[in-house]
Amino acid sequence: MPDIYAVLTALKSLAPLESEEEAGALALCAAAAESVAGKLRDPACKNVGAVIRAAAGLAFYDLLLGRYVREPDTDFKAGDLSVGRKPDLMLKAAARQRDFLLRAAAPYLEDENFLFRGV
Repeated sequence: MPDIYAVLTALKSLAPLESEEEAGALALCAAAAESVAGKLRDPACKNVGAVIRAAAGLAFYDLLLGRYVREPDTDFKAGDLSVGRKPDLMLKAAARQRDFLLRAAAPYLEDENFLFRGV
């Protein structure tokens, strides 16, 4: 399994963490590291940078998903000025980042998307 603290460090490069979020983020990193470890072609590649970043990408998506479940769409309006967060846009961006990092780690991971229907 990739080093959980290396995954946490990579996650911090993707998203700032509040001090109260760090324990939860560590648990997300552990789950993501375990998920990636199950897909490794060679267990010796567990601490390759691309593999660690792929695990961080999984944890990043889960972190943002958790944030927006706890704090749904928030809009503020003051006169003509309005400010809002769009969770769907942030989650789409996080999914793109996660998928990009998983593709970058593809040489180290088994391909689960192969489908053979017959000859």
